[in-house]
Amino acid sequence: MDIEVVVTDDTQDESVRRVAEKYAGTGKLLYIHNDILKGAPGNWNEAMRNASGKYLVLMHQDDWFYTHESLELLVQSIVENAADLAFAQSYGINPEMVIISKNNPDRTKIRAMGKDIRSLYYANWIGAPSAVLFKNTGLTFDTRLKWLVDVDFYIRYLQAGRLCYNDCAIVGIGISASQITNSCVGNPGVEIGENILVYKKLKSSWKHLYLDFQHFYRLFCRFQPRVRDLREYSPPLLVQLACFVAESAVPTKSALRKLFRRLKSPKRKQLD
Repeated sequence: MDIEVVVTDDTQDESVRRVAEKYAGTGKLLYIHNDILKGAPGNWNEAMRNASGKYLVLMHQDDWFYTHESLELLVQSIVENAADLAFAQSYGINPEMVIISKNNPDRTKIRAMGKDIRSLYYANWIGAPSAVLFKNTGLTFDTRLKWLVDVDFYIRYLQAGRLCYNDCAIVGIGISASQITNSCVGNPGVEIGENILVYKKLKSSWKHLYLDFQHFYRLFCRFQPRVRDLREYSPPLLVQLACFVAESAVPTKSALRKLFRRLKSPKRKQLD
């Protein structure tokens, strides 16, 4: 395989540059230091914009190919299945090099994503970007996001694309206290704000109403915000209703009846 390595550096010292220079003569390597810090998604986008290959893998600094064959297997999968995106099984590995989790979706979940990629909004069955090979189409990550940034990208990318999965290709995902994930989990400003932002970008239909409602109902039961607390996000009516139900403990079936009545009503008043 003809492999190009693009390293984009968002650090403020020379540590990454020194490592890159050691490998500069071993193959096709491009090193780019960001004079202005771009943040995680912005740094990823910079690497993607400077990549010239047909396929991309966005390998994060604390992740790695678990076997020597992983990348080759992903390329074989995307070619043989005429797919646009291929993803590998991934192992979550702690600093002691112990496997503490695995992302290995079953056929039912893979079929569900193939039928409606929007289902990924409820659970990220693809996993981290490091475990994903995709065609270089120019699509970039939304820099407003950090918690759902990968989910948002996969959904937008696969709205008109085809995916495949190879459980023999394995990628190691480093799990540590320094991960961005740790600053997001349990943070209501991040989890609620990003769920609403991504939801407003999705194409919705009647078949999604119940799952969407349940998704936000569970989210609001965790954080217990009031409807007025959501105003800064300009939430759609369904999101407001899910918050109202979680706040007032109205039975779900009754809430759904209210939802359908309000959606059919010509006058849609905001909930307070």
